[in-house]
Formats: sequence, C-alpha cells, structure tokens
Amino acid sequence: MKILEVSLGLGASSGGPVRSITGLARALSEVEGCDVSYFIHSPSGVDRFDLANAKVYKGCWNNIEGNDRSGDFERVLDEVKPDVAHFHGVWHMTLHADQVACKKRGIPYMIAPRGSLDAWSMRQKAWKKKLALLMFQMKDLNDAIALHVTAEMEAKHCTAIGYKGKFIVSPNGVNLPAYLPPWNRHVDGKRRMLFLSRMHRKKGLFELVNAWPIDKDDWCCELVYSLNGDDERAYESEVKALVKRRGLEDGFIFTGQLNDDEKWFAYRRADCFVLPTHTENFGLVIAEALYAGLPVITTKNAPWEGLLENNCGWWIDLNHGNLVDSLRQAMTISDAEREAMGARGNKFVCENFAWPAIAERFLSDCKKVLER
Repeated sequence: MKILEVSLGLGASSGGPVRSITGLARALSEVEGCDVSYFIHSPSGVDRFDLANAKVYKGCWNNIEGNDRSGDFERVLDEVKPDVAHFHGVWHMTLHADQVACKKRGIPYMIAPRGSLDAWSMRQKAWKKKLALLMFQMKDLNDAIALHVTAEMEAKHCTAIGYKGKFIVSPNGVNLPAYLPPWNRHVDGKRRMLFLSRMHRKKGLFELVNAWPIDKDDWCCELVYSLNGDDERAYESEVKALVKRRGLEDGFIFTGQLNDDEKWFAYRRADCFVLPTHTENFGLVIAEALYAGLPVITTKNAPWEGLLENNCGWWIDLNHGNLVDSLRQAMTISDAEREAMGARGNKFVCENFAWPAIAERFLSDCKKVLER
C-alpha cells in the first residue's frame, strides 16, 4: 500500500503535532508492505527527524506569501501515485489546493485535523473559520474518505461542526527514548511539579498559578515551554506578572524550551506532571510523563480517562476548586504512593502507545476504509 503523508512544515517546533506526524510516518515506513512518501511544503526542519524508510519530498515555500504553489506537490502526486494521501492540518489554502489536485486525479485522501476543529479552537478567530468552512473547508472535509482523529472526543468535535463522514480513530504514539535518565529528584530540596507544553493560553497556566497552594513551600513548579510568536511571548510576561502578584516567585521555575533529549531529564527530576488544558486532541506530553514514571494531573478537555482507569493520575473538570484539590492531593500523598502511580502509568503507556502497534492498526483501518 502506498501512502503519501503531507504537511505544511515542521520548522523549529518540537511540539506534539510535529513529533506525532513524523513518528507516524517513520512507523508506517517500517511496516511490511507499506510504501511511505512524505511531502513537506516548507522543508525547514525536516532533516532533524529520523523518518526511517519514508521517501521525503520537499516543496518550495514562499516565506512572503506563505503559499506553495510551485507545482512540486502535483509532480509528486504523479510520480508516487499513492493509494491514499494523508493530510495533517486544516484551514490553509495550500492544503485545500493539494486536496483539489488529489480529487482531479481520483486519488482518495484523509485529513488529520490535529485538534483544530474542537470547540475552543473554533472560538479563536471564529468569523474567519466560519467563512473558510463555507468557502472550502467543509467540502474538503466531507470529500475525504475519512478523518484521522486521535480519540472519540475529537471525533465528536468534528461531527459538531457538520462533518458527516467516517473516522479512523488512532492515538498518537510516544517516541520512546532508548533509556530514561536516572531519577534526580529534590535537586533544590523541594519536590517538583512539572508543566511541559507551549506557552499558550489554552494550556491553562493562569489557572495553574491561581490554584497553586501558597502554603506548600516544600513544592515548586517547573515550567518547560516553547515560545512561538509575539502572542506567546506576551502571554509569558502575563504569567510571570501573575506569579509575582501572588508572591510565588520561589514556587515557579521558568526553564523555557528544552530539546528532545533535555526534556527527559526534566521529567526525571519531577515528582508529578500537570497540564490544566482547555483543549487537547491527544496530549503527547501526558503520555511522555506517564512513560517517565510520573503521575499526571490533567483535565477532561484531554482524552485521558485512562488516568482514572489505571489509577495513575487525576482527570478533572477544569475549574479552580478541582485544580486546587488535585494539586493538594498529589502533594499530600506519600512518595511511595506517587511512585506506584507512576509505575502503573509507565505500564499503561508501554502497552497502548508504542508506535509499531499503532502503525499496524492505523494501516489496517486505512485499508478497510479504502475497501468500502
């Protein structure tokens, strides 16, 4: 089976979507009988990733216009002649033009919205998205043979905006390191909560700072985060100002961005992980934290009910009281209880989110949809 993976770009980001897109391409390329090509419109950053047996094609992105209509994609379609094209992302006219090119050639395609159709995201720049849905996006979605979503929650979001087609529900995998660094807890004499994500309003940092117990001076919270654009830099300043207003300067550590190797050391110096998110189609950092042996606090805006089912964390409705309570519970239980929760979380991830098994199931689901 020939699959053509398509995305706009990877850039300098090391966020969840980038790792899951490249992880899936690599894992599929290692499945017997699966011939994977990967077309990326903006080639910057692609060489940072190991794509195993996938053949990489690079487009010619125009940094001024932000649109690649060089004809490279059409030439790749004609050369590869894929059984199916798999697009990552929505809203962009470049991807729309790609999907038109597929339809002209009778090549079926799937779309992975990557969380861009959930209720929170739809409220951002809402009028532009409503216009795009009317002009081209809804037709592109409904003309796809299926949408690739990472959980049933994301499927419900897609249905809510009017999508009427099929779904392939396939979670993201975790790019597991060859080995985990040794534990390095209490390096500053405190137990440590870890937040690792983008510096973005939807990740709930204001809520975290406001809920942080001021009487727990034997705990601190390390913030590991990427910054993308002026909006996120402004939000970083707002978060720092809130920390100062609450008198929590000794309770929060602003580490900033770490690379893929360094972040595992951050996981292993922590006692617990927290992500009070407003929306998450998957939440790859949650899987990473569990694999690293940390109990996790997150919200029901992320599809992680497995935290409760496997007794390895707290899965809460996002409000101030719930967040305060879960933080205090995580801080109050014994080290041994947290370590036992972390061990169960590691087992949960190893059994359910390893890339080889996910790629096999994804390929099987693709074949079933194509056959229908």
